Amino acid sequence: MNNNQYVEVVKDNFALFLQYCFYAFLVISLIFLVCVLLFEYELTPYDIPGSFVSSLIIGYTFLYIKIYTKEEE
Repeated sequence: MNNNQYVEVVKDNFALFLQYCFYAFLVISLIFLVCVLLFEYELTPYDIPGSFVSSLIIGYTFLYIKIYTKEEE
């Protein structure tokens, strides 16, 4: 395995890792929203959109990385 192949494997693994992090964060934010709606924790209404804005930022970052890695092939 030369250096170029190693970089490709690391890049693919890192993109996969970010994808799983995004999915995990999305699930956590959805669970958080369900808990807030069901149990009505004493949170301000600004706490709910904040988690979704964060998941959207992570999602767009993941899409950018996925597009960037496809353009290099």
